[in-house]
Order: sequence, then C-alpha cells, then structure tokens
Amino acid sequence: HYIYVPTGYSGYFNVQTDPVPGVAWNLDLYFDDGGDGHFDGQSTETFTYAQDTWILVEINYDLDAGFGQVLFDGVLVLEFVNALTIGGIDYYGSDSGGDPGAYFDDVCFGPGWVITGIEDEGAIAENNTTLFPNPATDRVTIRSNNIIDEVLIYNNMGQLVFSGPVNDDQIMVNTSTYVTGMYIVQVRTGTAVEVRKLIIE
Repeated sequence: HYIYVPTGYSGYFNVQTDPVPGVAWNLDLYFDDGGDGHFDGQSTETFTYAQDTWILVEINYDLDAGFGQVLFDGVLVLEFVNALTIGGIDYYGSDSGGDPGAYFDDVCFGPGWVITGIEDEGAIAENNTTLFPNPATDRVTIRSNNIIDEVLIYNNMGQLVFSGPVNDDQIMVNTSTYVTGMYIVQVRTGTAVEVRKLIIE
C-alpha cells in the first residue's frame, strides 16, 4: 500500500496476529510528524521517511520460514524473525508526534504482487501486457505480446470478479457492471504471470 503523511500530522498502521481486532499485534509502524518513525511489536527499530509525498510500503511475510521484511519504496528497512500468524491489518491516524492524519491508498494483499502505476496516456505498459483504456468504464482491453492463457480480475476486497481462458494475444472484458474503484488484473502467459492495476470509474 501507499501512505501519505502531511507535515504537522502523523500516521500509524499495524499487522495483527488474531482475526479478532485488538487481541495481539504482530508489527506496529508509527510515522511521526517531522519524518521520524519507529516500529513496535516484534521490533523496536527506528526509521526516517519523507512527509508530503506518497511512499510505497511493502510488508513481505514467509510464514513457512518464519521471516518478515518491511520495504519503503523498494528499499529494505527491516528484517525480522516472525513466529506469529497474521490475522488482519489496521489503518488509522496516530497522535504520536503530530495530530492524527494520514492517507492510505492501493492496499493489496497477495503472493508476490507487483503493482505498477498508471501512465499519463491511460495505459499500463511494462514488459508484455497493456490495459486500455485505464481508467475504464464499460470495457477494458487486455493485450500482450505473447499468447494469453488466462485472465483473472480481483476487486479491492480480493474477490474474483472475472476469470476466463483466452488463447489469444488480447481480450476485451465487459466492466459495465463493476463498481468504481481499483481492481487487480492477473495475466497468465505460459509460465509467466503479470499483475496490473485497473481503475474503474
């Protein structure tokens, strides 16, 4: 996900170990006013960050190996031993070092997802796959340089809203019944899987 903390404000989120909110915490991240921050829970390390700009925060867990990582804009900030389960994630403003007030966007959960931004001309183009128009309203075309085996589309709740075999280099998907918001598109071509962000307006 992305976080934006304006000057004069602070932000916070945590990963909980139990599906019941407020029982136990796996990891806490405090983004204090002034650009300083700290972890709580399994680590008490500190960090710095830039206010007044969007920051990509990634938390990677390997539950089998008992290991976790936190990255800011692709840079490793923390590695920790994780013997705990993951029950949920909690976002809200924190009054640690500033008035509560932070923004979160593009929250995604999944195995190895890489979310790319939307280019100015309205298409996402990286490696082999493009989506257009993007943002879309009633339809979106998914095109690849390779033969597409399958397309899966998930809403922002992680629910599968479209699944279909393709066996062609492009497919047009009717999105007229989709609610507005962000969707994740998985495009399978041979042994490769590309993931794209789709916005429905």
